[in-house]
Amino acid sequence: MTVGVKDEYRRRGVGTKLLQWALAAAERDPSIGAVFLHVITYNDAAIEFYRRNGFEYIRTHEHFYHIRGKDYGCHVYAKAMHDATLSRTPRGLLTWLLDALSSLGGSIFSALASSDEQGAERDAVPVVPDSMV
Repeated sequence: MTVGVKDEYRRRGVGTKLLQWALAAAERDPSIGAVFLHVITYNDAAIEFYRRNGFEYIRTHEHFYHIRGKDYGCHVYAKAMHDATLSRTPRGLLTWLLDALSSLGGSIFSALASSDEQGAERDAVPVVPDSMV
């Protein structure tokens, strides 16, 4: 998710309304386990805004943005929805992906998901690895 507000409209509640609208839409869809966003590392006001609104820091990606010839990193934040758990492990990502694919009715994915080891993070929402961003 990306939320941007022009300078002249900041500090007027526009960002809060946009974020509230997006989160309300996510709440209405039980298939959404989390809302993810990224924010440039130097934007302290936005980082504090997202934290105040319940987003958790996940990780930092170096050289994510390239702006006017310069590289900047970003922080990734997430907010779990519908009592989901944020997973920070590759196993959580794999389990979530297999469960999502098996819900499409594919028998191979159902077989793979059902053969998963006990104790897997079945209800975990994944954090996308660097290679997928």
